[in-house]
Amino acid sequence: MPAHSPLKDDGRVLVSPHTAALDTAEDRLIAELLAANATRLLDGQSLLNRVNTVEFY
Repeated sequence: MPAHSPLKDDGRVLVSPHTAALDTAEDRLIAELLAANATRLLDGQSLLNRVNTVEFY
């Protein structure tokens, strides 16, 4: 995004990094994270990589 983009100063816009990197281990890593979070949920622990949606408003 250009440094002078009006989106950067717009309070209604959330600018966040995105990666679309392909990795041969991606499916395994996603499954491992899902399993870890399912275990944490059942154990009453906080989830990993949880997004704070309050920051989006």
